[in-house]
Amino acid sequence: MFEARKHLVRRFEDVVGKPSEITSIGKRSISIAVQGGVVEIFKVRTEAGQKLSGAGLAEAFGLKPGMKIEAPGVAKAAEPVA
Repeated sequence: MFEARKHLVRRFEDVVGKPSEITSIGKRSISIAVQGGVVEIFKVRTEAGQKLSGAGLAEAFGLKPGMKIEAPGVAKAAEPVA
């Protein structure tokens, strides 16, 4: 059957990295710290329409753990992927 999971209470100081900081790059993904946790990205689509894995994105743009992801200007609303 199903195993009961305890609700974990986390504190901000428990989160690895500061918001927008790359915390790790794996074989298929890239992890970025956000307020209260970490987002793991497995696939992205570039503005040119090319599909990349999170790790492929990091390789293509020379991203390394500890670097910050910053958007120039005001952030745009997310556009749906067709």
